[in-house]
Amino acid sequence: MDEWLKKLKKTNAKLVNLIVLAIGVILIFIGMFIGLTKVFGQAFLSIGTSLIASSIVVFVTTRYLLEQNRINDLIEKWGLNEIYETRAIMNKDSNKILSMEKDKLDIIAFGLKSFRDSQGDLLKEKVHKGLKIRIITMFPNSIFLEEREKCENEAKGQMKKTIIDLIGFVENLQKIQTNTNQVQIKVYNSLPLDFYFGFKSEIFIGPYMYNKGSQQTISYSYKANSLGFKYYSDYFDKLWGDEKFTKPFSEVNNEF
Repeated sequence: MDEWLKKLKKTNAKLVNLIVLAIGVILIFIGMFIGLTKVFGQAFLSIGTSLIASSIVVFVTTRYLLEQNRINDLIEKWGLNEIYETRAIMNKDSNKILSMEKDKLDIIAFGLKSFRDSQGDLLKEKVHKGLKIRIITMFPNSIFLEEREKCENEAKGQMKKTIIDLIGFVENLQKIQTNTNQVQIKVYNSLPLDFYFGFKSEIFIGPYMYNKGSQQTISYSYKANSLGFKYYSDYFDKLWGDEKFTKPFSEVNNEF
């Protein structure tokens, strides 16, 4: 319905502009027919040229405004809040959100070494106050992890070590959690998922690229109550609840 109304408004704007242009052309011809030396002829010519000039200005302005409205609608509808040249730049904003977050933090990533080093103490404090954390990471022995190490020019076994360290970090958080299953981690064995940080008010996402470290890749953020936010948060929940795709690390054994 909304799309239909937008198309109708756009069509009506073009139609009105064409009518004004046509009236301007007709008045010019009438003026020329009457004679440009006569008062009425000059009047019709003057009005006609003014209408044509106005229609040209309106045409250009309308196209600009319609494009701006389309861009604004995309931003408001999908909730795109920011585009970051690198994830390292994005971290400044995501860390600010973390400092204020009280409810939840959902993550899809690998070992999160720099995040654990810089925000580890804050995470412990947040967990002690009730913050719920869910993490999806790759199975440490996955062949896909070995390929990712090659893509990021990492030493063999380096990413595996950071994931094992992450699992140990989570186990330590679980020791101080205030509620059962407040802090959880699951693993998957498939092609790498995109990076994901999901807070209650904002979501941060970004791809993993070939021959680029994860901190050097483009990233995005989406505001809550938007299609982009809902799309990615629903996707995380779907992955988290898919027992064939993600499994608690403690239950994996040799299933992967």
